[in-house]
Amino acid sequence: MENWKKQAINLLMGMTLEEKADPSVCAYTPSKTQLSAVEEHGRRTASPERHGVSSRRLCQLLEALEAEERANVRTVYAVKDGHVLLDASRPGFDSHTFYLSHSMAKSVTGMLIGTLVDEGALSLSDTVASFFPEYTYKDRRFASMTVEHLLIMSSGVPFAEVGVVTEVDWGRAFFSSTLSFAPGKEFMYNSMNSYILGRIAEKVSGKDLFSLAKERLFEPLGIDNAFWERDAQGHAKGGFGLYLSAASWAKLGSLYVSGGVYNGRRLLSESWIEQSSAAHMQTPASLGDFDYGYHVWVNRMGGEVLFNGMLGQNVWIRPSTGTVAVILSGNSELFQQSPALSLLRTYLFDLPEGERASLSERRRLRRKQKEFFKNRTPVTPKPPVRGLWAAVTGKGRHPFDAAWEPMLGTYCLQENNAALLPMFVRLMQNNYETDGIRTLTFLREDEELYMELLIGASTYRLPVGLYDYRTCTLSVGGESYIVRTRAQAVTDGEGACSYTIECVFPELPNTRIIQLYPSEQGRLRVVLRELPDQRLLESFRNSFLSPGAKGSMIFGLLQRYMGEGFLEEKATSVFEKSIMGGLASHPDTEAYLQELSVERTTRLNKYATIQGLIRRFVGSDDTPSESEDSPEQTQEKGGSWFDTVMSAFRFGRGRARRSTPDGAPTDIPVTDAPTDVSEVMPTEDVSDGPTAVPSDESISENKDQRI
Repeated sequence: MENWKKQAINLLMGMTLEEKADPSVCAYTPSKTQLSAVEEHGRRTASPERHGVSSRRLCQLLEALEAEERANVRTVYAVKDGHVLLDASRPGFDSHTFYLSHSMAKSVTGMLIGTLVDEGALSLSDTVASFFPEYTYKDRRFASMTVEHLLIMSSGVPFAEVGVVTEVDWGRAFFSSTLSFAPGKEFMYNSMNSYILGRIAEKVSGKDLFSLAKERLFEPLGIDNAFWERDAQGHAKGGFGLYLSAASWAKLGSLYVSGGVYNGRRLLSESWIEQSSAAHMQTPASLGDFDYGYHVWVNRMGGEVLFNGMLGQNVWIRPSTGTVAVILSGNSELFQQSPALSLLRTYLFDLPEGERASLSERRRLRRKQKEFFKNRTPVTPKPPVRGLWAAVTGKGRHPFDAAWEPMLGTYCLQENNAALLPMFVRLMQNNYETDGIRTLTFLREDEELYMELLIGASTYRLPVGLYDYRTCTLSVGGESYIVRTRAQAVTDGEGACSYTIECVFPELPNTRIIQLYPSEQGRLRVVLRELPDQRLLESFRNSFLSPGAKGSMIFGLLQRYMGEGFLEEKATSVFEKSIMGGLASHPDTEAYLQELSVERTTRLNKYATIQGLIRRFVGSDDTPSESEDSPEQTQEKGGSWFDTVMSAFRFGRGRARRSTPDGAPTDIPVTDAPTDVSEVMPTEDVSDGPTAVPSDESISENKDQRI
């Protein structure tokens, strides 16, 4: 078994069965090292009716998105004929802050390859290995792998997303792999194909991928608020890690409407637009309604092009109507099954000529855009004090909420591996604070509420909005994030009060919800929830139902030894963690925490038996080394214990058919659907640690004061 697979098992067990605060299995390098700047709008806003779109239709779209429970939308942004028709964002987000768009980065990498092909610097038939003399490979089928095979996701390389958090040199691990099939034979979605394409673009152009993107695409399109994460070797990640705003994504999508031209300047050839938006690989139906072109998705019925990223990121393009719509989300979808995308297509696919709306409906649309998703937010802020009462009390419009007075003080928490950043983000970035959250403090300064978290040796201080979001910057292990917080206190029918703090990261699809339940003797239960939540695992459920002989044996032993709901409980605990603690000043708190520590030790000792069992079976699961496909390899690819377990943390394998030149597909079986995960994980700045700093000024100032 390859080293990255064994390391992946160690990573999973470190997160769950060992409950390590830092389960990382490879060296950490900060990736997200830049904050979003303030971005100019750059486009004209127009009445939808002037461009053949009814305000009523757009209003119905927004209402449908709010009503769909699974559509956890951040921003909807629609453009037609170069004019903005729709610009709606939920509270805490906007269309001009750059946003982690996951696998939509692949489409940009594909466009950059297109610019190099257009100028003759690169050919789709060039062999991949010829660009990398520094790497050796054992599987002789690498010699036939071409640039086109990478573009259509048919390289056959199994080193995939999970490997980027278990290996430092991704290129070496890529070429060290034993291929799952001959290049070009099957469709197998893999971000490492895009990463290698980015490396090829760097070698051909003599520029790093991000600089090339700025030169060929971003600067001509007027995009100056962008960031692309790099790997430990300093290369842009290619298949993920790209931050762009919804407005910027709309500009990129417009190239597929205009035939590659923007403001009279040609950025991509018509030939490349036509080639890349043709279906080259037929994908499993379980992935949605789109086949695969050159790093873009193409509707099977024609007429639609899609850039797609996991957790609900989409740029939907309808060239025949000149429409580009961007939807950025934080849902649990991995591909184009997103209900938000389905609703977008329902309302914008056909745009009848002459469709009209009344003046009141146009006003309603404007109001709806400003209030989009307000009824879906987990926290309802207090209304400001108005009128004579504010003048008489002298407290102004935003006095301190007396309901938070009982929470003021410092709480010591039991041992845990939790943090302020959602676990999903920490996993992707390899960014773990040590020792988990040790203390949680609430304090009042004038009329403001602040929350401090001691995580390891680092203190994070955040302002908490009681009336609206308060914004600050968060530095974690050399990585920087914008965070916005607001809170509410709720009293139940028996007079007990609970508290909720919402922490949104406007640059990320992920949100952290902190729920606080105080009780007698100064005790406190802290529940850390994150969105997307455990429903993300529903996409993998079918894989676990038929794990093969070894997997069935281990799963059966887990259920018998640990209890019927053990697997579900451990999966849920990744997304929703409950932590007990007590007021530091209370005399019983120290003894209470000691009791909890004993319980934790007993639990982890029990898990140790399971860890040994898993390592025993994984260690005996040898990967075939034949360089050609064999029946043994086919069986291994379809049902190995490792692939089954790891399918929840990496892209699965989607077999499909490649279209022949005459359009007739070749017969290739379809197996379990792929899954979209883009990973890389960060740690801590040892020098002076992470801090969160209030920022009452423009975010563009990015002031970062340390505690």
